Amino acid sequence: QTLVDKYEGIGELNCKFFGKSVLAKKSCYVNKTSTVTLNLQTHNGLPILVPLSLISCELSLAGDSTNKLVACDIKGTQSGIYNISFIPRTRGRYELMVRLGGVDIPGNPFTLCVIPTPEMRGKPVNILSGLNRPHAVVVSKNGEMVVAESVCHCVTILNKDGKRVRSFGI
Repeated sequence: QTLVDKYEGIGELNCKFFGKSVLAKKSCYVNKTSTVTLNLQTHNGLPILVPLSLISCELSLAGDSTNKLVACDIKGTQSGIYNISFIPRTRGRYELMVRLGGVDIPGNPFTLCVIPTPEMRGKPVNILSGLNRPHAVVVSKNGEMVVAESVCHCVTILNKDGKRVRSFGI
């Protein structure tokens, strides 16, 4: 069964999914609302207006055998353009399945990449000099770094800015 068979009044369906072009400009982020756009057109380029109740979508983490789905919200416009919004909870590659009246639209599944938000990535790392082959680092609650140095068999404590506070050991 094809979309053309299901909706005889539409004629040949030309489905354009702009999720990938949107993602090329802006990434989807973990725990942030992301929106991709679906444009339904006839082969002549005329918009296809369908009730929102006929459009359904499923978003899931690719390769996830538990098949946990992410809730999607669909909003339409007067020009055959439909916005699909969702909030992914983990990073990774997702697959978006879109159906019109229970029938897969051309191009399914669409792949989306979800990355951590800039706030989740942390601050840039400072380059610390004057250490002799650091072996392990621990950061205290107040932000001081405790560094075990393997060459001199000592421990060095640095403040939040990376300045040496004290060293002890051999």
